[in-house]
Amino acid sequence: QDSIDRYNEIFEFSELKEFIDVPVKNYSSGMRARYGVVAVDPKVIPLGTRLYITSVDGSWVYGEAIAGDTGGAIKGNRVDLFFDSYSECISFGRRQAMVYILE
Repeated sequence: QDSIDRYNEIFEFSELKEFIDVPVKNYSSGMRARYGVVAVDPKVIPLGTRLYITSVDGSWVYGEAIAGDTGGAIKGNRVDLFFDSYSECISFGRRQAMVYILE
């Protein structure tokens, strides 16, 4: 009970009550931001397309993904991969990849 009381105190103090049920982030397609939802140029890969993404040399695999977002910097043959943390994003950096369209 003490933990619940403490949580309620912190929650009330934060003045975030109106945001408690708001998703962390939704992409332009309405999908929630999560691993496996990637940003694409819809002129190249239509939103909703199922993909499989891996490295050119086979050293890493992102796996199955869905084209669920667009981005201002995502033009042409670029894909923006979602990772669960900022440090994972920075660690991964920019890499060449093979993007396969699944049917």
